Formats: sequence, C-alpha cells, structure tokens
Amino acid sequence: MTIGKAEVRRVLKLDGVLCAEVEVATGDRQGRTMLARICRGDEQDFVLRQVVHNDADYTADWYDNNLHQAYAAVEASHIEEEVGMSGKQFLQTILADPSVRVELNRLI
Repeated sequence: MTIGKAEVRRVLKLDGVLCAEVEVATGDRQGRTMLARICRGDEQDFVLRQVVHNDADYTADWYDNNLHQAYAAVEASHIEEEVGMSGKQFLQTILADPSVRVELNRLI
C-alpha cells in the first residue's frame, strides 16, 4: 500500500492517554483512508497506539447507520498485513511529513 497525504484531524484520549488522530490516504483506487492514533511514548517520542479503517460514507453515515461499521480498529498483530509495512515503518512514513510532525508536537 502506498501512503498518500497525512493530516492531523483531532486530539482524543485513549484509555486516559492524550493522542492525536491522523487521517492517512492509502493511495488505493477506492480512495480509502486509515486513521492512525499517535501518542507520546516514555521518552517523548511518538508511538503508534492504534490504526483504524475509515470506511465512513458521509452520504449514508450522516445519521446513526448500523448497516455497516464505518470505523474498525486494526489489531496490532495485523497492522503489517493491512498497510504493507510494520507499525514502526507506517509511523515513520507518517512522521516524514514535516507539517504532521509540527502539528503533533503542538498538540500532544
């Protein structure tokens, strides 16, 4: 999978830990995106906490639609299978965008 544009979307707490949600364009023909939830590690470095499929269809999901699951978490053991690289490589690819790194430093 190729990684296209990455953009910080929001700040949230996962199990009480402050994280930033970064939307990542996958570059596939369907135009799918994934959400990478990134937080600070013990040594103030960035850590990939969670990866989520973003299959929301805003024309159908503007209301509470239970016909499909728009956001599905990817299990840690399946990240490489889903994105074609290790979680660490996926994180480094996201952080290679200077604007993402600046925004993460500002927010978390």
